[in-house]
Amino acid sequence: MKKKLLKIMLLSSLALFLSNCDGEDGIDGIDATIDGTDGVNGTNGEDGEDGLGFDDLLQYGNIDITLQGTAIDDTPFTDQSSFKFTSIGSIQETSSVYHYEGDEELDEDPYTSFNVIRYVSSPAFIVSNALYFDLTVTNPEGGSPDYDIDMYLEGHVVYTTATKYFSFNEGYESDENMANLDISAYNFDEETGMLTMSFSFNVAPDDNNTNNDLAVSVDINVQVFERIETPETAIPL
Repeated sequence: MKKKLLKIMLLSSLALFLSNCDGEDGIDGIDATIDGTDGVNGTNGEDGEDGLGFDDLLQYGNIDITLQGTAIDDTPFTDQSSFKFTSIGSIQETSSVYHYEGDEELDEDPYTSFNVIRYVSSPAFIVSNALYFDLTVTNPEGGSPDYDIDMYLEGHVVYTTATKYFSFNEGYESDENMANLDISAYNFDEETGMLTMSFSFNVAPDDNNTNNDLAVSVDINVQVFERIETPETAIPL
């Protein structure tokens, strides 16, 4: 009986001793060298509808311009922009045409003048990034019409690098600072009001804010409207 009791006590002591001894950590497993298979891409969602009035802002055509030169920090740039937005309800200012028949007694030639404004984005209360374009064509039906162009860029932003930009706020006129002016493909369809025209020119360093030579090309494809003159009426008291 005593031997049996002693044997039990020895086994209990050994079990207690072994339970208090922690073994050494094993070696880390090898990292996997093959990535798992990518899952299948989900189905693309449907495009949303244009906002209310969006089509109205685009319906009268666009003016595309390309500006190529060197910024004032000596960074070369080429900027291509489409001015395609117009204001709703201001056709007289943004898309108009005027015809003058001329006067032989006063030795005045007939001419047609266009006034066009387009924006890069939807115009808001604070208007920026706009292109103002005025064109007068003298003797438009003659064999060699004369073109007078006046163009102004307001707040047009050009990015030269991923972190730098500058803006144009300046005008160019055919009889002042448009060098090497080349006009082609002028056409005005009175039935549809569509004006199409392409021209290019150069601007000297002193006449643009890059302080370097600037090359400009313009493609016009806009619809313009002629105002119908109506008699003035007296305002009732």
